[in-house]
Amino acid sequence: MYEKNIGPFQVGGIVAPPFFIGRDKELKEMYESLRTLSQNFLVIAPRRVGKSSLLNFLKRKLENEKNIIVIYLNCRNITNKSNLSTKLIEEFLSEYEKKHKLKGFLEIFKRAMKDKILSTIRTLDQIGGSLGDIGEVYIKFREKEIDEQVYLEKTLDFIEKFSKEKEIRTIILIDEFQKLNNFNDAIFDLFKSELDIQERVRYVVTGSSIMLLQDILLKKDSPLYMMFTKIYLEPFDQNITTDFVKKRLNKFNIKISQDGLKYIHECTGGIPYYVQKLGQFCFELSQLTNKSVDKYLVQNGFERMLREFDEEFESRFLEKFSPKRQAILIEIANRDGARVSEIALAMGVDVNFLGESMHFLVESMVLQKQRRGYYDFFDKVFKAWLSRDM
Repeated sequence: MYEKNIGPFQVGGIVAPPFFIGRDKELKEMYESLRTLSQNFLVIAPRRVGKSSLLNFLKRKLENEKNIIVIYLNCRNITNKSNLSTKLIEEFLSEYEKKHKLKGFLEIFKRAMKDKILSTIRTLDQIGGSLGDIGEVYIKFREKEIDEQVYLEKTLDFIEKFSKEKEIRTIILIDEFQKLNNFNDAIFDLFKSELDIQERVRYVVTGSSIMLLQDILLKKDSPLYMMFTKIYLEPFDQNITTDFVKKRLNKFNIKISQDGLKYIHECTGGIPYYVQKLGQFCFELSQLTNKSVDKYLVQNGFERMLREFDEEFESRFLEKFSPKRQAILIEIANRDGARVSEIALAMGVDVNFLGESMHFLVESMVLQKQRRGYYDFFDKVFKAWLSRDM
């Protein structure tokens, strides 16, 4: 029987149940710590492994707790420090109003953003407390009496003070945290100062670039070193992948062979986005051919998926990687993993010539260290595309 208004797979966007699976251990650890304000978390994973969906699921779970406010920001949509400050305040007040079925807090702040200053100041004087304070801070920023850094500092102070006034706990989820590095290093020194003193606020931040996160969070001399508990999101193992695909296809009365299930995992490497996408292609091909899903049909679906990624992968390959790094990737794409010495020999260069590039490819989570010092792709779909087209 078909599920009402729900297909077998969800491709793209924030993934929620019944499509969100396989993160029970990570969710339990984070949920128990955050609800008691025990620690902050850093979630590390490459693109398409499900960081944003994990944050979304965590947000929904924490929101069920009494007196917990959860706000979410994606740094891809943040343009500067003042934009970050304003978004934090607006999301915080909006979530507070929603949780407590109230209105007016957000409107008071927005009034400070646009109304005449004298009438706004009178309103803020009547309100008082931390909400009145942050309104006055925004007016000072609006009138260029304070800069972006001070505005952000006062914003983080406001969230802590308001949380104390209302006796709530606040969780701030920040996706692609390393993007804030574009605004200058001082922003992380500020976060460090705030984390040291905040009692009512905890953070979960995510990142998809180990290289940038190292500088911000993971090096001993970095501003936020030891301030976050690290969570690494791995691709799904074969059992999770095959169980999920089989159950979703069964919901639509589509049968799939064991070889087909295993091949879906082999093609996708268990990366959630690719599992969903290849599963959807297999479902559509099964509908068209009126056949069950076997390895041959999965192969056809995978070829279709590679063709769809042609433009994206080609652009990424040519724009993100230097000629040397491109050559390294092509060599590894045509092997079942390789040592650096083997890559150097195939390229006809000294092994030391590859050091910096190998470091970059690993730190940017394109390659990963495998068995006995071998290196291979993290993204098996990108690898398959390279080995096919280059």
